[in-house]
Amino acid sequence: MNQNRRRKIITNPRKLPQQERSKITVDAILTATARILVKDGYAKTNTNRIAELAGVSIGSLYQYFPSKEAIIAALIECHVVEMVNSIKTKTKLCLDKSLEYGLHEQACLI
Repeated sequence: MNQNRRRKIITNPRKLPQQERSKITVDAILTATARILVKDGYAKTNTNRIAELAGVSIGSLYQYFPSKEAIIAALIECHVVEMVNSIKTKTKLCLDKSLEYGLHEQACLI
């Protein structure tokens, strides 16, 4: 077996939160991940630190995410969805404004 092969990283969540309490747990995990990434960077981010900062057990974290990479993928997805929604909202608002105003607003989003 080739030792240089990388292991396949699973980035899909294990299960999606259904109940409000589960959604709060997942949100806490994502928020903690973002804070650690900003403060300490990717290399110092790990599931134990995420669980501790989120105030959840490591078992609860692993109920929803199989790895650090899966949590970060979910965090990125959330930010992309927020950005797309913001662009849609700004685009609708800009339809009544000048082209220059619309381009300025779109540039500010990036």
